[in-house]
Amino acid sequence: MSNVGYANKIIKSRFKVDSESSSREYEVIEYEDQTFSCNCMSWIYHKGQRVNCKHILEIINNKPQRDLQIEVKGVKNDK
Repeated sequence: MSNVGYANKIIKSRFKVDSESSSREYEVIEYEDQTFSCNCMSWIYHKGQRVNCKHILEIINNKPQRDLQIEVKGVKNDK
């Protein structure tokens, strides 16, 4: 199978990508070693050297910022 070796990788992030041509939703996984996988047929059954599918490229090119701002409500500051 094409995914040999991916079972032992540590997952860093998971993304959902909507199909452009159907109602399908694909899952793109980013691993700690900065590689990606996708559950689309193009990525799973690609022959030869592994290349990024269009769903992975969409995540790479439009990756959301990882910096989060958290607002804590109901905490009293006793200064």
